[in-house]
Amino acid sequence: MKTIADYDHGRENNYHLIRLIAASLVIVAHSYYLSTSGESEPLRALIGYKHFGEVGVQIFFVISGFLVTKSFLSRRDTDLVGYLEARVLRIFPALVVAVTFTVFVMGALATTVPLKDYFTHERTFSYLFNNATLYREVHDLPGVFAANPYPNAVNGSLWSLFTEIRLYLLVAVLGVFGLLAQRVFNNALILCLLLYIYFPGLFQLLRLILSPLFVDIRVSGYFALGAFCYINRKVVPIHWLIAVALSAVALFLHGTSYFPIVFDLAVSYGVLFCAYMPSSGWIRRFNGTGDYSYGLYIYAFPVQQMIASVSPKITALPMLASSFVMTMLLAILSWYLIEKPSLAMKGKLSGGMLRGYDLLRDKLTAWRQSSWDQPPGSRR
Repeated sequence: MKTIADYDHGRENNYHLIRLIAASLVIVAHSYYLSTSGESEPLRALIGYKHFGEVGVQIFFVISGFLVTKSFLSRRDTDLVGYLEARVLRIFPALVVAVTFTVFVMGALATTVPLKDYFTHERTFSYLFNNATLYREVHDLPGVFAANPYPNAVNGSLWSLFTEIRLYLLVAVLGVFGLLAQRVFNNALILCLLLYIYFPGLFQLLRLILSPLFVDIRVSGYFALGAFCYINRKVVPIHWLIAVALSAVALFLHGTSYFPIVFDLAVSYGVLFCAYMPSSGWIRRFNGTGDYSYGLYIYAFPVQQMIASVSPKITALPMLASSFVMTMLLAILSWYLIEKPSLAMKGKLSGGMLRGYDLLRDKLTAWRQSSWDQPPGSRR
């Protein structure tokens, strides 16, 4: 039976399409919760566990754990700067533009307070700074979306990025100290599972302590699962029988306390299976299009809130159709104007910093040597 390592070669995968589907699932779920359709979201009504948006976020974190761990481990041990540069360029340029656009365009159009008060309000600049830097979550802007079916929240999707960026840093710390080595990482993960099973009180205490740092410890588990699959890629099998078996077991256990665990395992394994299967045809050619998933994710929520503020009685399906079209246009612009040019800078910033550091070090070394080579009486 072939393993992940047998399929994981360069960009020969379907992650591009899967991320777009995940972002679309988030839009589907929010079309219900941000409209008058509310709690009638179909997946939660069907399985009684998660809605489509939570599944979409799970998919994002499994993929992120896999690919970000790969990004770190495939670099030279000294290339920590390059790793951090790649993460910053992927997240922050588009995020800063999206948050700025939300504050100065969408918020200004939607606010019910006078514009002078809006632009001088402390909350406006608190929202701009804290969300653009991912320092801490600020949910509301003065007078914006206060009368919506889901009131006050301007961009509820940003919460996951606060966890995401901290997990990127955690990967760097673990990698620097050699804790991403297969045996060490696996033993640590097994220890966490044992704590969860046999000492739930202690596990909940750790969860309470870590929650302020990682915002949502649950999605951190999906990230860890993706990291586990990359670290053990030479032994984790990829086969349709495993995907079918996990799905069948989840269906069988529906309604029991074991269902959430098996369901999450089935979704996570299904993501990795679909990333490499099928391996040819139009699905693989989808990689030639732009990567619009991040733009869809960071713009959809405020677009849907804008629609709800204009049409407060709108239901889920009209919300879904209109918001998807509008958000896709913003996502395309974000990709070609912000994200793609930013990603093209990978290696240039870090390379310049390293060359500058090497030049400064060489000059200091040369100055020190020339200073000590002078006759003792000439030194000052």
